[in-house]
Amino acid sequence: KTIRECCGAAGFSSFAGFTSVLDAVSAYVTLEGDSVVMYLQTARSLLKNGQKVLAQGKPLNKMVEYIGDLKVLVEQRGNFKCLAKSLDDFRDEKFLLDLLKWNALFRIGKCLQLFADPKNKDFSMWEKFNERFQIDLIKMAQAHSYYMTGLYFLNAIN
Repeated sequence: KTIRECCGAAGFSSFAGFTSVLDAVSAYVTLEGDSVVMYLQTARSLLKNGQKVLAQGKPLNKMVEYIGDLKVLVEQRGNFKCLAKSLDDFRDEKFLLDLLKWNALFRIGKCLQLFADPKNKDFSMWEKFNERFQIDLIKMAQAHSYYMTGLYFLNAIN
């Protein structure tokens, strides 16, 4: 930007060559910022649905119906073992989809615990989302995205 401005009006001309560089570079900044914002919006929705499941037994909408199994995770207190009996289990699409689901549920449960922990009660919601737990929230949203992508893909091919 500074170099282009130093060139005066010629810096805005396509002949200067700055426009192609700016177009290529500015997309990465926007893309990275947008993805973080979208992950945090997804995380906010997942936390609301998780809280509703734990309080009332059902999620807010059908798209995240799988979050209803969060109660199983809470009842088991995280004591899960992989149910694979052989390597062939990992070749089964439904088994792999189930692993993605439980990974997403585990991360949702972990984030719910972080937000409910009395040690974190003095932090504002803004601090929890943007400073304290942003990495955990993004990983939770990514796990949800992986599961939903796998679910829709398998539904489409079957």
